Amino acid sequence: MIAGCSSQYRYHPTHSVGQGPYATEVTDNLYRVHYKILHNSPDEAEALALDHSRLLTQRMQFDWFVIVQRYLVIEELVNSKTNRIQRTECSQDKCQQSNYSNPQFKNQFKPSEPALTTEVILHIRMGKGLRPDGIKSYNATSSF
Repeated sequence: MIAGCSSQYRYHPTHSVGQGPYATEVTDNLYRVHYKILHNSPDEAEALALDHSRLLTQRMQFDWFVIVQRYLVIEELVNSKTNRIQRTECSQDKCQQSNYSNPQFKNQFKPSEPALTTEVILHIRMGKGLRPDGIKSYNATSSF
């Protein structure tokens, strides 16, 4: 985890619970940025992940970033007695489904709310100076 992000960190990826941003450094200018929300809204999760990527790019003193890989993960409690979660992960127009058990998952929701999360994972490469031609890039100083 990046120290600059710790004050906003509420998402616990090892427990698959919580919400908010999470980022890990892969190399000096390549990061994996997660943003997880506790409802079904891929567009909202994407916008929050992009904004967090922008802030991270600024914090790391880069000028711009490009998205190398994008994932969308939807998790939903399908059986509260067995704590079975259905996970759907999509990338590049391909989706895979799997199931797992997590007794803590349902505890993050009110009983009246659907137990469902949306997570966007962006692999971003940061750069300085001229932005690349032929690929969509995002300015670190501009809001989306």
